[in-house]
Amino acid sequence: MKNRLALPQLNYIVFELVRVNIDDYLAENYRAEQEEVVFFAVMPEQIRYANSARDAIAQTDSKVFVNRYDLAPERVSLSGTFGDLPRLISGTYMDGWARLQQFEKDIVKKSKRIELPESGDDARYLYMLNYYDFWFQRYGAANISSFEVRGNAREIATLPRYSCEFVLIGDLIEVQSKDLLLLSLKELFAPGGTIYEVFNKVNEMLGDAQPFLQIATIPFDGLELAQQLVAEASEFIQGYSGANQKIYQNVERLF
Repeated sequence: MKNRLALPQLNYIVFELVRVNIDDYLAENYRAEQEEVVFFAVMPEQIRYANSARDAIAQTDSKVFVNRYDLAPERVSLSGTFGDLPRLISGTYMDGWARLQQFEKDIVKKSKRIELPESGDDARYLYMLNYYDFWFQRYGAANISSFEVRGNAREIATLPRYSCEFVLIGDLIEVQSKDLLLLSLKELFAPGGTIYEVFNKVNEMLGDAQPFLQIATIPFDGLELAQQLVAEASEFIQGYSGANQKIYQNVERLF
């Protein structure tokens, strides 16, 4: 068994709606346009990630034959509420009902849109989704398969509940980012980010040094370095959110 340093879990789940030029999508260095970003101000009550096999099994009287394939695309299920009281996150200050409407209109419905040209000279556009879960550290392009809103008078009649199911169909789509909080999270903790890559390097070093660590049981300087970087990055993210909170508090005092 090898030592492994895990990234910290952050309470951020984000959907990013992107507008992709169908004709230029495969061009080198192409980046899609960021249309909308929705942060979950309240974490879902239930988060489920499911991996299933696609193996083909054939049986005879005495033998079993298996054709092995890669795992099927990961299926994701989120359910819960968007809360009731207004909450501040990434420069937006809305209550749960407003956030639910925003998610349904700007994420679920718009992600299925296609813009076809009225003339041969116009570009064709396809809307797609990027999904970021900094808690379970799952990232990728998402395709929503179902979305449901429901209420239950036996629980809280004024607090609607949602459930959303989708499939992670591939890697994140390269985007021209405008949202500062999401950009900071991506550049630090998402695949390719600074902290993410530091942890990969440290884990590689830990794997190479494992025989010596088993023999000598000596401390490894990489652990302390990575932990220090994570602490500094976490302080930066919390400081960004705290600054926004203070701005809104001052605005409320004025009015």
